[in-house]
Amino acid sequence: MDDRSFKAEFGPVALVTGASSGIGKAFAETLASMGMDLVLVARRRQRLEDLAAGLREKHGVDVSLCETDLAERGASGKILDATAALDVGLVVSNAGFGLKGEHAATDPAAMSDMLMVNCHVPMLLAHGFIPRLRARGKGGDHLHQFGRRVDRHAVFCGLWRQQGHGGEPR
Repeated sequence: MDDRSFKAEFGPVALVTGASSGIGKAFAETLASMGMDLVLVARRRQRLEDLAAGLREKHGVDVSLCETDLAERGASGKILDATAALDVGLVVSNAGFGLKGEHAATDPAAMSDMLMVNCHVPMLLAHGFIPRLRARGKGGDHLHQFGRRVDRHAVFCGLWRQQGHGGEPR
């Protein structure tokens, strides 16, 4: 699918969580290069502002920011409210993190935050966006949670190569 067809199917706006760094930032950059307007979600405001300014300048797209910590109660509602008036056709639920170490020695609050970010918020975003996507009549029912899908490696490798790195990421 070429950029024009992709935007016609999934545009004009894409939402990307975890957009301030890493794979989320790469998704934001790739989608902007395809002409998609964006809603970027992350907890680090300055990184969001810097990324948004660069994407606006380089690609001429509209970029909205939603600064929120997905571990906080009400984060999904904040995102859904911030996008209520927008024609979001693609949701890239990319935010997530993991914990290391013995389960019994791990801070229960950190485990709760991890479950909120990795599971609870994506579920609530899916619940909120699926009716919107279905109502669009195109692109609907496409929720991509790349941190938790089997095809993550293939998607990441495609972005890796598209950015000129070649080969497999290490």
